[in-house]
Amino acid sequence: GKSFPFVIDHVKGQIYNPDSLPFRTDVSRVVVTATTRNSALIYIKRLPSDTLGINKDSLVRYDATDSLDLRQPRVFRCLSLDGTGWRKYDVKVNVHQQSGDDFHWNRMADQPILSSMTAMKAVVLGDSLYVFGRAEGSGLVLGGSRKDGNLRMLTPDINTPIAADAYQGVVTMGRKMYFVNKGIVFSTPDGIHYEQKSHGDNGLVRLVAASRKELFALTTTGHIVCSRDEGSSWTETTIGDDKQLMPTEIAGYTCQPVRTNDEVDRILIVGKLTGRKYAASWTKITDYNDTHIVYPWTYVDVADDNRYALQAYNGLTITAYNDGALAFGTDAEGRFSQLLYSKDGGITWKPTETQAIPSAFQTSAAAFTGVADADNYIWLLNSDGQLWRGRLDRLAWKK
Repeated sequence: GKSFPFVIDHVKGQIYNPDSLPFRTDVSRVVVTATTRNSALIYIKRLPSDTLGINKDSLVRYDATDSLDLRQPRVFRCLSLDGTGWRKYDVKVNVHQQSGDDFHWNRMADQPILSSMTAMKAVVLGDSLYVFGRAEGSGLVLGGSRKDGNLRMLTPDINTPIAADAYQGVVTMGRKMYFVNKGIVFSTPDGIHYEQKSHGDNGLVRLVAASRKELFALTTTGHIVCSRDEGSSWTETTIGDDKQLMPTEIAGYTCQPVRTNDEVDRILIVGKLTGRKYAASWTKITDYNDTHIVYPWTYVDVADDNRYALQAYNGLTITAYNDGALAFGTDAEGRFSQLLYSKDGGITWKPTETQAIPSAFQTSAAAFTGVADADNYIWLLNSDGQLWRGRLDRLAWKK
């Protein structure tokens, strides 16, 4: 109990623990230690089940040696020692109603509009869910609300049609989505209205990551370049290891603040290299306090005896989740991997027993994708039209 301090709100007359006790804690017989200022006397209102014909508002003196049933809120009354004044407090002991480590999936309404897509990437921006993808050799964009996941076809207001491979490099920064379309950077706040951010071909292949203030792109020469003005201009970044290990097919990225300093981000990009069994991961530090310090991209070396190395799955999907990175994909036989988590910057990827991709989702659909949102939901979509949403229970708790 000492690990769960209580708050006394004198204005509202409430006493409660902001951090709930663990799931299944038995609070039916709790010994309570209570003290008062100036030796005030403590009385407790009886529960209706305890009255046995006695006035339902009857009080009983607090006894530090007797247990109380705290499965429901109790009324404590403090009476001044001279009997001239009193104060009432509603006492509530909060207990988690979920285990915290359970994961629940909810199948949303099917989206037949997904069935035409042969490749796709889901993106969350604000309260909206977007799907960039390819259908019949052309790029297309779907969008809808995160409340229900109902998707509709969006019509971009740009003269140049979206390329078939543009979906691979969609990233988010601030309140906009960014991607490279035929060498030119575009931004959009809603999937409909687009702004051209760069002029002419800068040798950009696709965007690979974004921090809170920077965009990163892969060039035709295999370099990673950085833009600090939303894609208008680009400068080459430093690659601290063998450039040949930079993945040519980027599966996804994460950008998360370092726990010890929220003005420093750690960026992780994960992708595939031709002929390699395992995925390639690179990390970079970005310090917003001191922009003069430029940290290099560093290869995440995978030891030969690493049991938890990330395989180069087909359709490999990466998204930030639960203070780490989540990954999944399919093997050569089309079987789905487990949901894999990395808490150490891409060194190890470990499955959890309580979280698995829904069996109904594990079809032979031509394309699938996944993304996590700001409310800690994981969204899964495939070209069979399936749409799923799931969340780890404890990530829904609010203090």
